[in-house]
Amino acid sequence: MYRNMPLDDFIRELASEKPYPGGGSVSCLGGALGIALALMVGRIVLKRKDEVRLKKILARLEEIQSTALAGIDDDVASYKKVVEAYGLNKENPGRGESISSALRAAYVSQKDFAAVLVEAKRLQEALGEFVGGSISSDLVLSGEFLKAAFRGAYHTAKINVDYFKDKTAQTEAMATLSKLEAEFDSGSAK
Repeated sequence: MYRNMPLDDFIRELASEKPYPGGGSVSCLGGALGIALALMVGRIVLKRKDEVRLKKILARLEEIQSTALAGIDDDVASYKKVVEAYGLNKENPGRGESISSALRAAYVSQKDFAAVLVEAKRLQEALGEFVGGSISSDLVLSGEFLKAAFRGAYHTAKINVDYFKDKTAQTEAMATLSKLEAEFDSGSAK
């Protein structure tokens, strides 16, 4: 839905009083933009250097970009479930479980996106070996978009974790997010 909107309409929706699209969708869009710049740079280089490794990097970045684009609407769907769960009657015996389940799904969606951004950053950085000249600035900007997308996915996942009632699950989720953050900041994807 949002992914296929004209850009002006998407930005108007984003700026509205509605709770979605929000940070998770913007993180996915930012990731897709960062990857698009990396793909552009890689394709320009590929015209001059027909290398198998470069083709593999570009192919994987295309897959990750598809994930990012799908995430724009997936995040909205996840958050709608959170809103619906909180909107259940407080007397409903299943309300607590519905909220927990929706929060967990919203966390997993953005945590998984953060994980794929760790890989995208590693691939984007690998493109640097092939790049020189004026297009290197586009690769730098690509990295900045990926960084913003990662931070957005991290914080969108974390806000859901903050509301987990299960403290063990909360601790495990925060450990996972911290590990992803360390991997992203070090540039090593595992």
